[in-house]
Amino acid sequence: MLKVARTLTDLHASRAARRDAVHKGYCRG
Repeated sequence: MLKVARTLTDLHASRAARRDAVHKGYCRG
């Protein structure tokens, strides 16, 4: 159960980081 929650958290963090990176790219470009 804890492992699943950690995986979901990692996935969410990864998605947020990727979205933030894309947003920064748009702002820069």
